[in-house]
Amino acid sequence: MLGGVYRVGVASVGVADGGSAQGRAGRRLPQQGALFQARRRGRARGRRAGLEAELQQLDLGVEGAVPTGTGLVSDGGHGAGHGDGRPPGGPPALQELFQRCVPVQCRPASDEELLLVHSPSFVAKLEPPESPSPGGSGPRGAVGAALALLEPVLGGALRNGVALISPQDPQDPPQPAAVAARVAQKQLGVQRVLIVDWSPRPGRSLAQIFQEDPSVLYFGAQRGLEPPPSAGDGPGEGFSVELRWEQAAVTDGDFAAAAFNLLLPIGLQFQPQLVLVEASLEDLGVRGGLGGGAGGSL
Repeated sequence: MLGGVYRVGVASVGVADGGSAQGRAGRRLPQQGALFQARRRGRARGRRAGLEAELQQLDLGVEGAVPTGTGLVSDGGHGAGHGDGRPPGGPPALQELFQRCVPVQCRPASDEELLLVHSPSFVAKLEPPESPSPGGSGPRGAVGAALALLEPVLGGALRNGVALISPQDPQDPPQPAAVAARVAQKQLGVQRVLIVDWSPRPGRSLAQIFQEDPSVLYFGAQRGLEPPPSAGDGPGEGFSVELRWEQAAVTDGDFAAAAFNLLLPIGLQFQPQLVLVEASLEDLGVRGGLGGGAGGSL
């Protein structure tokens, strides 16, 4: 099994691996004395040594030109650019981001692409692809922004990319990362996809899409008191990793520890061909022009 569920508190940790998610979830560890801390540091050093050895064994040889540049696409809503690569008139951080990246033209997602994830009833109520949504981007533009990066990144024209997506209906939101994963698998020959969800609040809709799918590894890290759910079902058991921070204040060090001690080792074992990241721009320090918008990256 690759993953499990993790619950992190101020002074205790509850862990359940993929094989026994229900039996051990939320279990409290004993008081962390000096001996416990010494053993913990020793295990951490051992994990770091093993991880460094795996990194050194990776084959970094490539044939042909190495992709360069970071693509940047916006769905055009709420000041996040115009959808055509032109810089926005919003916060200075966004303007600097546009200046440093390669502009990518946004496009609306087609019915065929949306139906890979969404229900026919969801797609039926959307505006036609040729009709722009008034007042900013709708679900087609939000998903299309992510899809616009797939071909240049997977084709080698860009090294990676960032999609700026305006806020959507929280009751029935589109799923840009999920649709991008399915399009990459169905149309672009990708077999294994890693989705990393750094959104500040837990949301089960994205994880549930791939609950029984071992070809997509989901990693989510959010704040919240509710216990993490299971680590996947059926053939997808062990391919869902969810971490909850019980404390209100989560620091950059907490995110770094989660990435180094959980995400990186699991990702190396899974060997994804495509990595999709969802994050809130407010958590990244970009405020004042997006109204709580989201960002995605490849």
